[in-house]
Amino acid sequence: MSLRDRSEKSLRSPARVATVAFFLGGLYLLARILIAARGYASALIVAGSQYVNENKLGMKIPIIQGSGYDGQFYFRLALDPFSTSRSYSGITFDSPIRAQRILYPLLSWLISFGDPHLVPFAMILVELLAWTAIAFFAALLARESGRHPSLGLAIAAFPGYFFSVGRDLTEPTASALLLAAIYYLLKNQYWLASLLLSLSVLAKETGMVLVLSLGIYWFLTLIAKTRHARKGALIPIYTWLIPLSTFMVWQFVISLVEQHEPLRSDISSNLSLPFVAMLRGIWERIQHPLPIGNSLWVIQFASLVLLVILAFARYRSNSIPALFKITFAAMIALSVSLSGEIWPNDNYLRSIDLVWVFGWLIIFYSKRPIRWWYSVLFVATALSAAQLVVFI
Repeated sequence: MSLRDRSEKSLRSPARVATVAFFLGGLYLLARILIAARGYASALIVAGSQYVNENKLGMKIPIIQGSGYDGQFYFRLALDPFSTSRSYSGITFDSPIRAQRILYPLLSWLISFGDPHLVPFAMILVELLAWTAIAFFAALLARESGRHPSLGLAIAAFPGYFFSVGRDLTEPTASALLLAAIYYLLKNQYWLASLLLSLSVLAKETGMVLVLSLGIYWFLTLIAKTRHARKGALIPIYTWLIPLSTFMVWQFVISLVEQHEPLRSDISSNLSLPFVAMLRGIWERIQHPLPIGNSLWVIQFASLVLLVILAFARYRSNSIPALFKITFAAMIALSVSLSGEIWPNDNYLRSIDLVWVFGWLIIFYSKRPIRWWYSVLFVATALSAAQLVVFI
């Protein structure tokens, strides 16, 4: 058997695709730790002196000057997810919205058995497993749509996931659970899908876009059945109502603890008038191609825009589940309305990962051929991974 045949065979099943993803993700993390982090796994937390007091931390981790990055707040939650204090072990939250993304740090705490010194390694392991799960369930969905399972790697290749995996962030966990929920939803396993969606919104609130889209889909289906006496089963109302209730209850709990409504804070800081912040961010990047991060951002954005165009070109296909169309349109509307807190940041567009996810799902289910030149979409992926291996 030739090397090419072996490679092809290794990607024929979702499990093998996941194995490849685990191997590639492990290599990426190892390279990032050895090169960018100079051998310190805890450097991926990107703790900053503004929010982390080294003298109170109780352990030795690299701390940079300045504000650091979001992973430091999930590290604080992973040290003790049950502490209601805004400052704990020398780490102070910058915003009450951090506590609403509890699932990833909770999983890290469980894997570390509550040992603070194991938490940095547990966070990396959860990230790797989440990215592997993204590839696995994306491969399952690709196969269900009639595509080759290896195309699941296309969804896992979103540049923002490399950024999140390499900085101990929440997106991979949230997206893995969301993709699993979609798979079981299409399999009519509604209780399991509802549970997975509930967990996804506890990892990151953007999963609510799918929950609300599911509610809209349920309502539209109900109207169609009532008015036109259409046949076909209506998805159970609990499929979207349980995740919605889970999210709202957790928001209420946090508002009691923090004396502040995290959702209101999240909306006020992350949303603005449509297109205003996005166009301003694009203009600033184009005007100043240096440093190299600006050029990379433009390439990432261009890759995402191309995917959106390809997805909308197939949007009217009857083979695409209506839920995918609703969610994709909702994510586009949300993305263009993000504020100046999001668009100018060098975060590899991680906040709008669901545009990439549902763009590819629409392409999968459209039944139209996927051409070889689609590989241009992954230029940004390769460049992003290379930069993250070099720079922390």
